[in-house]
Amino acid sequence: VNMESELKLYLECIRCSQNEHSLKDSLHALGNLLSSSPSEIRETFRELKGLRILFNIFTMKTNSDGVRQAVLVALSYAVDNCVTSQNLLIQKNVIEMLYVKVTSTSPTLPIFQASLFFLSFLVHGNSLGQHKCRECGFLDFLMAKLRQCSPKNTDVWTCILSCLSSAVNNPRNGENQSRLMEIIPLCMSVLES
Repeated sequence: VNMESELKLYLECIRCSQNEHSLKDSLHALGNLLSSSPSEIRETFRELKGLRILFNIFTMKTNSDGVRQAVLVALSYAVDNCVTSQNLLIQKNVIEMLYVKVTSTSPTLPIFQASLFFLSFLVHGNSLGQHKCRECGFLDFLMAKLRQCSPKNTDVWTCILSCLSSAVNNPRNGENQSRLMEIIPLCMSVLES
């Protein structure tokens, strides 16, 4: 079975899943395939409308947080180093939707982490995504969240710092870097303690 056939099979399994358990299993398997595949496979996934299928699952109100988390992880790998896929989702205001998701509700920790994991992949190496991240207020939200969060909560700290790093580097983003200068003293004090 070639990779394109395998992608089609996973997408069909996702579309036809009758229960949450089988849907999550299919999403995890798809995420594993995308994470270990060359970029051409991620391009093929986009051409097969895989991004739209996953995003539609994410936005369905009937899905559990476990399904949403699995979707976010699979989407992360689907856009990894694939600027065309990143831009497609950025143009569909996905960054703004994620921002609303993590700021207007009290997301569970796994959803918060998966959202930032996805955001990191979405803006990494993408100046448009980095700009949108700043423009919609996500960058300021992450900086505020970092200030509020206890450094002892290493899972959340690591997640936020990783996302912030993606929002300022590769390509270098001077405006975002200037904004982040505000949290350097906080980070240094944590490292020194």
